[in-house]
Amino acid sequence: MRALASIIAVVVLLIGGPAAAAAASIHSLDWLVGHTWRADASVLGGPVSHIDVRYEWAETANYVHFSTKFFAKDDSVVRRYSGNFFYDPSDSQIRMWYVDDAGQIVQGPLSIADNAISMSFTEPDDRGKSVDYRVDLTRRGDAEYIWELFAQTSKGWTKQFSLDYKRLD
Repeated sequence: MRALASIIAVVVLLIGGPAAAAAASIHSLDWLVGHTWRADASVLGGPVSHIDVRYEWAETANYVHFSTKFFAKDDSVVRRYSGNFFYDPSDSQIRMWYVDDAGQIVQGPLSIADNAISMSFTEPDDRGKSVDYRVDLTRRGDAEYIWELFAQTSKGWTKQFSLDYKRLD
């Protein structure tokens, strides 16, 4: 599947010009796709023991669908969300969109450079106040990535926490 996606990306580049090249850049996420990734969330000290994220190419091979599940210590799912990474031709960039199990929609731009992915979005905090967040995902080889959450504060981007994700399959 990865080889086919790469071939499609090259063909799109050859026949489609700059806009097609930008759209094909989403295939730099190929290394994530087709796998489930797990982080040990017990290090955060809350009720969640681990988090699993599954990434899959859509049938059209032009966007990535992801599903995230938060598991309690008894292995029950306590929270989940599902979304997509996609190229948006209206603003010529890759974007992220997801909805959680309470129906809240979160969306924002996504940038990819070498082994790093950065996503920014606005979401209410525990008090209902809107906060700007950024997630940096840094690839650490074929089977690991670091996921870091930052919040915009008066001092700039402040790291909230980080998690180490390992590929399960």
